[in-house]
Amino acid sequence: MWNCADDRMTWAGCEVRALEAHRSEHLDVVVASGALEWSRLASFIASVRPTVFHFIGHGTSSGELVVRERGAFVKCSIESVLSQVRSSSPFLEGVYLSGCYTSVTGPEPLEFLAPSGGWAVGTNTDVEDGVAMVFAERFYQQFLGSGLDAQSAVDAANALFMAEFGEKSPHVIWKKVSSLPRVSEMSKDIDLAISNVFYRAAMRTSMSSEGSIHDVDEAMRDISEALGTGNVRSRRSGKIIESASFPEDWLWEPRVASFVSKAQKAISVVRKSLDVLTQGSPGHDLVYGNASNFDTSASVPEWMRRVNDVDRGRNRIIRGLNELMDGSNVTPLGLIDMSFSNKAIADEERAITAH
Repeated sequence: MWNCADDRMTWAGCEVRALEAHRSEHLDVVVASGALEWSRLASFIASVRPTVFHFIGHGTSSGELVVRERGAFVKCSIESVLSQVRSSSPFLEGVYLSGCYTSVTGPEPLEFLAPSGGWAVGTNTDVEDGVAMVFAERFYQQFLGSGLDAQSAVDAANALFMAEFGEKSPHVIWKKVSSLPRVSEMSKDIDLAISNVFYRAAMRTSMSSEGSIHDVDEAMRDISEALGTGNVRSRRSGKIIESASFPEDWLWEPRVASFVSKAQKAISVVRKSLDVLTQGSPGHDLVYGNASNFDTSASVPEWMRRVNDVDRGRNRIIRGLNELMDGSNVTPLGLIDMSFSNKAIADEERAITAH
């Protein structure tokens, strides 16, 4: 819950306490006060990883929320706020915007909700903060207290509101039904999906045994694409493998996103090392157990070290992957053997010195 109410919203504190009353051993309610600034919202959400995001504050007729930034109140579009929340919490299922005009933008903000059948509650007119507090209390009594789904909870809250005040509440719900499984279900598959991206020969075979430098580079490019889009390609055909691909949203899970950021940088380093080998082997594309088929721009021992750089860089990625998978049921990926041992490199250097 992000409470951005100002002093004019005298009922905001009651709304906070009404929601906090649902806290239990099975349900946590975390409150961020208005002192939480807009620029820090994403990191706060990532630390909490909520399934429901509740906003309390002012909304504008042009579809903006009034939030705090640099000690002052500023306006941010509803879409930008929901985008921040969704990208920071892979388990997000719903958003409740308790303020005026928070549904005037129509269903478009649902594009920024979690893909598991997300929902959002807002208002289509201005609303007194006392009314907003009462409706929020009624909604969560049904949604959390009675276990109704979001749509049924809104319908029940509207019925209670009508019976109590004799008029319809300005609150409405947007709902999007998705063919994807619920976040709680598909999150179980995130580790397996990510690990499958790396279970290929290019992440198991030493460069000295690779048949093509170019093919390894293509595989690294495909891995990079999968980590950016969720699309897994076949090394042989280059076509997307639907059964191995996964929703891009899964990559937004904070621990996965952290791994992806580091892995992408490591992949870039590996591809630069591969480019060095390509530039040094004009007319052919092989290593095949030796380093004597590279040009004379560097000595054989130096080429051996450069070949090892590719193996070492891929192992850096594998260690990060195994750290990500620690505690899951996914089998760790073995490290790649160095193409050339320290002894082999030293022997080559001694041979050069002897000549």
